[in-house]
Amino acid sequence: MVRILVVCTGNICRSPFAEQLLRHRFPPLGSQRPLAEFSSAGTHSASGQDMSPEAASRLQALGVPVTPHKARQLTSQLLADTDLVLCMAREHRHWVVEHSPGHLRRAFTLREIATLLEHAPDVALPRDPADRLLRLSALAAAARPAVRMRDPRTYEVADPFGRDDRAFDLMSDEIVPAVDSLVSFLTR
Repeated sequence: MVRILVVCTGNICRSPFAEQLLRHRFPPLGSQRPLAEFSSAGTHSASGQDMSPEAASRLQALGVPVTPHKARQLTSQLLADTDLVLCMAREHRHWVVEHSPGHLRRAFTLREIATLLEHAPDVALPRDPADRLLRLSALAAAARPAVRMRDPRTYEVADPFGRDDRAFDLMSDEIVPAVDSLVSFLTR
């Protein structure tokens, strides 16, 4: 099973939202065996806090059953146990690579990896979603040189913490299509 870690700053808005949406939308293997194991953490976590009610309400509006969440701090040990890191912003990816250089080719912003996979090298992909998931970071990393990146900020998810409902709507509007793109890549 592939272990995917979702990272933001406080681990109360963006990363738990993306973690639970990914878990809900990722296809199961065979008889409901999960394709991946998802978790989340924050680079400057408010450890022990619940997911923000605004993020939870956006999940519920999408039909995602909200599960209990407690914020936790990102550590080198968490990274050591992770196959793929999906960050909400470039600053989070920088933190990951600084603390675990081995994740250089396995850490992306969520929106960046969705874009890269749209331009992944045209190679014969494994038919099995689990095998595709195992090759996900390698394919995305291989696409980096060929994809002319737009302004890097376009690959970030805006931080809604302490802001109004529109900021949480924007967060959802930026995360959902990226998650859908990943799921589509794995199931096409």
